[in-house]
This record gives sequence, C-alpha cells and structure tokens, in this order.
Amino acid sequence: MKFKSVKSFAENLPDDKKILVILDNASWHKKAVRLIRENKDFIGVEFLFLPAYLPELNPIERVWRITRRERTHNRFFEKLKILQTVLTKYFESFRVPDERLKTLCA
Repeated sequence: MKFKSVKSFAENLPDDKKILVILDNASWHKKAVRLIRENKDFIGVEFLFLPAYLPELNPIERVWRITRRERTHNRFFEKLKILQTVLTKYFESFRVPDERLKTLCA
C-alpha cells in the first residue's frame, strides 16, 4: 500500500492523539489526501493545506534557493551522478545545524 508508513504510524498512535500533516497544494498531495480519506484506517490523521503560494511558510524553499545559487546555478553537470554528489555533499554540511541554517529556517 502506498501509505504504509503513515498507516503504521497512525495505527500505533494513542486514541487521544492525532497526526497533523501539513501539505502544499500540489496536485499529487490533493490526490493522496483524497485516497487516504477514502481509507477508513486513517482515523487519527488530519491534513492542513498551506495557502496557494507562500514560500516563506516553507523553509525548504529558502534552502533550495541558496543551494541553487551556490551549487547549481549556471553550471553544467555532465552526468546526473556528479550533480547528486555535489548536492549530497552540500546537504551533509547542514547535518549539524549552524547559524546559517537556523537563519534560513527561521
């Protein structure tokens, strides 16, 4: 089942607790929510959709903007593996949060 991880999490949730999943308005998110709501096993799961376009509410948008500027903008990657390596190394630098990451995500 596509929602196995969310389902298994919901199944182990105490009856007095709920899961709140915050989503943007991507069409695949809307479809996933519709499918989940049709499945009665997800009683403790609620969904909140962000307004249409508010990147300031989504910190990853700021991280992506800086990532593109510093690592991918105006660069040609001959192979996908090279791009993957560059991005993986860059994101690993955020493994231990520093002031820069805190500022981006604040």
